[in-house]
Amino acid sequence: MKCIEKDRTRRYETANALAMDVKRHLDNEPVNARPPSAAYRFQKMVRRNKLAFAAGTVIMVVLAGSAYYTHRQASQSNEILLRMRISQAEDLFAQSKASAALASLARVLRDSPNNRVAAERIMSALIQRNFILPGDQVLAHRGPVNSVRVSRDGQRIVTASEDRTGRIWEARTGQSIGQPLTHALGVLYAEESLDGRLMVTASRDGSARVWDGHTGQPLTPPLKHRDFVLSARFSPGGQSVLTASRDNTAQLWNAQTGQALLPRPLSHGGAVLAAEFSADGRHVATGSRDRTARVWDVKTGEPASPPLSHRSEVRSVQFSPDSARLLTVSWETLARLWDVQTGQELPISFRHPEAVTSAEFSADGQWILTASKDRTAQIWDARTGQPFGPPVQHEDKLVAARFGGEGRSIVTITENGSVTVWETNTFRPRIETLRHHIDMANINKVGLTPDGQHLLTALKSSVLHLGPPRFTAGACASENPSAPSRLVPV
Repeated sequence: MKCIEKDRTRRYETANALAMDVKRHLDNEPVNARPPSAAYRFQKMVRRNKLAFAAGTVIMVVLAGSAYYTHRQASQSNEILLRMRISQAEDLFAQSKASAALASLARVLRDSPNNRVAAERIMSALIQRNFILPGDQVLAHRGPVNSVRVSRDGQRIVTASEDRTGRIWEARTGQSIGQPLTHALGVLYAEESLDGRLMVTASRDGSARVWDGHTGQPLTPPLKHRDFVLSARFSPGGQSVLTASRDNTAQLWNAQTGQALLPRPLSHGGAVLAAEFSADGRHVATGSRDRTARVWDVKTGEPASPPLSHRSEVRSVQFSPDSARLLTVSWETLARLWDVQTGQELPISFRHPEAVTSAEFSADGQWILTASKDRTAQIWDARTGQPFGPPVQHEDKLVAARFGGEGRSIVTITENGSVTVWETNTFRPRIETLRHHIDMANINKVGLTPDGQHLLTALKSSVLHLGPPRFTAGACASENPSAPSRLVPV
């Protein structure tokens, strides 16, 4: 077209200029006959370097395909990982580890905010499970809390602490009642009489003492032993006190005067680790490191039966509610049942594969609850020795188990300090397990109100936290690690 332009100035000036443009066209170079646009110049460059551009195109296609494949593989791997986490959460829910399961689902949502399966599962778990909320009142000691007891009517709480005091608290408000019950050394145990008029404390200073339950004033001189007093228990009528000591003796005392009621202590060949009154008040039982339990007549202080021999130290003794049988626990794989009158072991026992750590009667005496290092708790028929229901499985070895709520609940404590409340009719947790909750796990560090609705626990930092008189379900509340013990609805 440039050759036949009407305007002579726009034509090729010479035949040689035309020939040069034709040569440029044949060499795939830009010609003068067209405007030199960037697209035109690029097109000519591509035609001149067909092999290079073809190779580059192939490389780009390969790289793009590889990137797409890698992204797709990563997406599939991430999807598989999310599904595995959701499946893991379901397994944790099945193992009653709801807190860990919720954490796993929360991680899924952080990685995949639009994952409806994880979101719906979290909502379902929060709605269908019970979670404990922190309480409002703080019951403070200045040292570790050794024992927690709730009064029979649920109105008062009694605590014993290494800060050398026992304290009485009003359960509803968390207010201290009376003055602290003070000893020279740490207080190991404290309880009140059934009518609430009296308090008794047992201390490392080698004494126990009876106090006015309303004012905290001492009513007796110290009830002296030669070593730690490990426990002090009121008789059913509250007229006398039974103390157990590391000095190898137990002793009966008048709760009003503090005078010894027996001419000589109830003696063992080792520390007396446990001592209990029978429900009718006629006998007391003691358990000792000398591998025996003994039943004694309260009036005379004489043995009511031969020594009840065991293979290890006797750590727990308990009379049946009818006072006819005695349940004992030592470091053996069974809890033993004895006839109180004859001192003979009954032909039934409550056996586990590993050592039994605690055993107790239900309030009506029909059932026995055991805890074991085999990581299970078990309810038994007290008459036949047959298990009732399946073993209640735990993650860790058990320290103790206790009936609560008129037998409708059981509380279990593991060696790692976790506490769980279970329903006895379904053997399912009533609340999510309080994990690693108690330092130096001990049954005396857990209290359950008589109605089974509130749980009291003593934690590491020597403070008791009293929860609100209500229960909130369907809300996940984080626990305050600085609150060492709390009364919470269950």
